Amino acid sequence: MRRSSNDKNWIADENWIAAKASEKVDDQSVWNCTLFRMDLTEDKKKASFYHVQSGKTVCIPNSDWSRKMFLCIDHPTGTTKAISTIFDYDKFVVLPKLVAFKGQNDLFYTNAYNKAARFDSNDIGDLNIVCEILTTRDGHIQIKAQRTNRFWKRISKEWSNNWIGADDKLEENNQDQMFEVIKVENNIVALRNLGNNLICRSSELLGVDGVLAALGEGITKEAKLKVIEPVFSRTIKVLEYDIRNAKIYDLTPISNSSTPFDNSSKDLIQDAHFNFKIIKTKSTQWSNSVSVSLGVKTTFETGIPLIVKGRIEVTATASYEHQWQESIEETQEIGTVFSVKVPPLETAVGTMVASKGRCHVDFSYVQIDHLTNGDTIKTTMHDGVFTGVNYYNIRNSVNYETYIPPALPA
Repeated sequence: MRRSSNDKNWIADENWIAAKASEKVDDQSVWNCTLFRMDLTEDKKKASFYHVQSGKTVCIPNSDWSRKMFLCIDHPTGTTKAISTIFDYDKFVVLPKLVAFKGQNDLFYTNAYNKAARFDSNDIGDLNIVCEILTTRDGHIQIKAQRTNRFWKRISKEWSNNWIGADDKLEENNQDQMFEVIKVENNIVALRNLGNNLICRSSELLGVDGVLAALGEGITKEAKLKVIEPVFSRTIKVLEYDIRNAKIYDLTPISNSSTPFDNSSKDLIQDAHFNFKIIKTKSTQWSNSVSVSLGVKTTFETGIPLIVKGRIEVTATASYEHQWQESIEETQEIGTVFSVKVPPLETAVGTMVASKGRCHVDFSYVQIDHLTNGDTIKTTMHDGVFTGVNYYNIRNSVNYETYIPPALPA
């Protein structure tokens, strides 16, 4: 079992399970053996884990509340088998906390007190369009209309035609209030209601057009919903980069050699001048766990992690205009000239050498959203990921060889 954020393997360290082993260890006779067995339930939706070296099941402590979220193989207070729900992470779609949905008629879905919910607003500042996304432990969502504090729900009565209405009460296990998010394009999704397992699409109810109903078996154009954030500007203030668990990878040496300089003199030392140019590329990308990119204007106040002499260093804090998941590339031509003394009857070859690498650094941050209704929301998050590419350790070198005169023509 390997933790993705620090690329370390699980081990049992003094009975506690920790992701701290850099290498896999298959030897079952040593304490730091990294072998675990996963035992699936019959429906293959849940799993427990068995530590091979100790012959014990991975558990959680019964009464040590300070470590209730930690995994262990033994504890003085007793243990309970740890059961985990299995996710297909590639299918897991994370929406922003606050969204609005726009239908095929290019109007927003509204949830007002005095009328049926439908696609009928063209105003991004309309308070009736704002929805709060509540994500359940199994990756599904419940949707709360922020203005009315009511929750989206499939109305299953005979007259309703599976209309998506609203209910004052949130019922945790009510499948009619649960939706699966299906990503169609970058900011286009479809919603499947778990109550009848059908896709929600724009429809008609009692002569009213533009309502949302769980009627579709496929994702038609009427089922495609454009996700909009009701945010006109956003500031991201990075609190801390997790430099200790940062990863450096795809290291590539770059070299550029000169034309050889021949000193054919038998007694004179000559000066050789080498002129090099290299195109230095740097790319930066800040990402988070949200699966859709919605184009909100975002200012990042942060330093930039860079590879310097084989380790990660962060530059001074500055402001950058970016969007989440947006990759920014910068190129710069660097030139260098250096001179060397070439002894008699020797040949000198100058070389410009550099290293290129990628880095992956997790970070925590404060997100400050200025909403279209005039409110400001501050949220502390821990799901940031920075990825970057840069050149480093650029240096010059020279290699001397014995001068070999050119061959005389026959």
